Amino acid sequence: MPDPQLLLQEASKSVHVSHWGFIGVDEYFAIENVGAALEGEFNRVDFGKREGAKNCMRAISAKFPWYIQNLYFHDYIGNISTTNALREEEHVKVVYSPRFPICGGWKTDWNQGYKMPSKYHLRLEDSSTNLYKLEIPFIYNYDVLLAENYTFEVILPYGASDIKFELPFDVDDSELGISTLSLDYFGTPKLTIKKRDVFAMIHNKNIVVKYRFDETYILMKPIGLSLMVFAFYLVAILYSRISLSFAESPS
Repeated sequence: MPDPQLLLQEASKSVHVSHWGFIGVDEYFAIENVGAALEGEFNRVDFGKREGAKNCMRAISAKFPWYIQNLYFHDYIGNISTTNALREEEHVKVVYSPRFPICGGWKTDWNQGYKMPSKYHLRLEDSSTNLYKLEIPFIYNYDVLLAENYTFEVILPYGASDIKFELPFDVDDSELGISTLSLDYFGTPKLTIKKRDVFAMIHNKNIVVKYRFDETYILMKPIGLSLMVFAFYLVAILYSRISLSFAESPS
């Protein structure tokens, strides 16, 4: 076949919900070209001169919502791949080029992420019971790729309870656990969903997550950080005023 036969051996999407106005998304992809394997040695000079090698992946593109911000890419040894993002009227077009072409039998992996305003995906459904509704796409934006193993995570703020999700298809596994990130003193709820053989033509649907949350819990991190800073300065002041020397003071 002339085109690269690409397969995602593993893919994941982690959605971090914040009631401070933004939702963070971090994604991981491990891609392999399962087409005819390359024979002999690879020469980048010859590869660049020839118009052939159409079965090697040089770049891959995707369309993201127009309101995403702070887009980033990185891989195991840093950000040495090439990426281009063009913000258009209805979406942001992103083109990702790995540091080497992905020929038959070759593979690579990378992380990417972005932030987006929560007002487009999160709303208060019932103010009397503090019920919130999060609605967000379940799969990734590279809609031409099949994922053998796909993991979807939603990390909710501390204090979220009565967590439920809705999907128009069955999943292989789902569990509710605890996530510990920066300044998460007691851990935050994390919903993890796993599914095999995910493809856009079938699974490009929105997931709905409903939970109850008291807005007073959003003050936990600022208050905790303030107490830590206060305690640090208090210890520093006490240490500077207490003498630990056993020598007699001069008369």
